[in-house]
Amino acid sequence: MTGACEALWRWILRAAIAVSGLGTACADLVVMKPVADTTLIEVAPSNNLGGMAFVNSGTTQNFTRNRGLFRFDFTGIVPGGSWVSNVAFMIEVVGRPVDGFAPAVFGVHRLLRPWGEGDKLGDSLHPGFGAPATFGEATWSEGFALTTNIWSKPGAV
Repeated sequence: MTGACEALWRWILRAAIAVSGLGTACADLVVMKPVADTTLIEVAPSNNLGGMAFVNSGTTQNFTRNRGLFRFDFTGIVPGGSWVSNVAFMIEVVGRPVDGFAPAVFGVHRLLRPWGEGDKLGDSLHPGFGAPATFGEATWSEGFALTTNIWSKPGAV
């Protein structure tokens, strides 16, 4: 995700699921929360921020990047024989950079590789920097820290 500012996000995924069979059709709305989320931090490439209640995303005032990762589990949500007719991914900015707010455009991309959420928190001086990752936690450089599972390019690109 890229943008003109760094922001904190809350998320929600809404999916309209249509179920058809035996000549009948019905639709249902499902609201899902991620089963995991974390932040990849360019200026702290070995750190993890998976334990925070927010996700940092965007470009900072110093033009460094943060990327937010969200994992959803659709197991048991979409019954066999049904199809998904519409999905909306909504995010809400719940914090702004201390240097002010600038409008930003963000992109959403599907990530097809596994990654580890982690449980690291930021400190009071640098809440968005996280803490050094331990085994299996996602970082800017690795899908699972301290393993051979590295991103093809830093930042999960």
